[in-house]
Amino acid sequence: MRLVSIILLCALSKIALAEPAATTRAANPDEIRRGVVMGENREERARRVYEGIIRKVEPGLVGDVKKLPVYLELFKREFVEDPRQFAVELSAVEHGDKWSVTGYVEFAEHQRSLKEFLKYLSLEAVEDRTELLPTVELAGNEYSVVTSERCFVYDRKEGKSETLTECLRGDAIFVIRDEGKGRVLCHARSGYVGWIDAERLRRATTDEFDAAINAKPLDPRIDQVIAAAKEMMGVKYVWGGMTREGIDCSGLVNRSYARVGMMLPRDADQQSLAGTLVATRWHRSAMRKGDVMFFLGRRGTISHTAIYLGDNQYIEATEPGVKITSLNESDANYEKKRDEGFAFAKRMIESP
Repeated sequence: MRLVSIILLCALSKIALAEPAATTRAANPDEIRRGVVMGENREERARRVYEGIIRKVEPGLVGDVKKLPVYLELFKREFVEDPRQFAVELSAVEHGDKWSVTGYVEFAEHQRSLKEFLKYLSLEAVEDRTELLPTVELAGNEYSVVTSERCFVYDRKEGKSETLTECLRGDAIFVIRDEGKGRVLCHARSGYVGWIDAERLRRATTDEFDAAINAKPLDPRIDQVIAAAKEMMGVKYVWGGMTREGIDCSGLVNRSYARVGMMLPRDADQQSLAGTLVATRWHRSAMRKGDVMFFLGRRGTISHTAIYLGDNQYIEATEPGVKITSLNESDANYEKKRDEGFAFAKRMIESP
């Protein structure tokens, strides 16, 4: 088995060397990350990922439009990190001899990856009619606070529903869709996506909303977390690394929080399930130092994490090494890719 693995790695390395030069490469072009050789150019890596997923249902890579509902379920499973935290509803609709995809997604990355997914299935003729959340009609009314002692979040907007989680009085609720039918689609304090009775909520101004998120004082342990992260400044980026010999993005978050005895999961996508939701792509003003930021890759899955430092600065482990990056366009250390890829932030520890 060991010999077979070595032969396979050598073969993959030769394929990578035969590809055109990439615009950006990993520090080690022969490195494999999540089954993909990083030395290949960006488009080739994307092609391999899409085709690998599609082959699970269509070995010949040619889709049948009548199977579109099946393909959409595959898409949600592979490209939406966790439907408990990402709002997504996709339906296949037939219009005579034409088909379309309706519903909604929360991030533009999912709309783009859906288009690519259909392209690699040879179904480019299928029209994407999905809506991007929060809806345009909500503008300025995305912020609510729970007014009842307790209320549930459900998996459906009406009728018999499953209870997903519970909210308490004073919880800040991120509203992302309101159809005026008694329940609104939202993110609960945990980040969970679901439908909540509108009568249990009070729409809030952004200041009131941020005050609800930051009702508790900053936990003093956060200074130790940030100090631990800054001790890693300049340490080289190594995929899978966890020490001063080399560290990756989720490794930096993991080790920084370990300083105060909090053991977060190893990977960024796992870490994103912890903590309470304090910021989204469209509302960041409630973030405080120590909050953990999560970013999406081109295909819509969580690909990066960092620790917020305050004043629109954050510390991250990225190639070539650990550094501080800005969300301010006017700053020299600003990175547009990260700014645009930011998805949400979670608060991992709070004062009692």
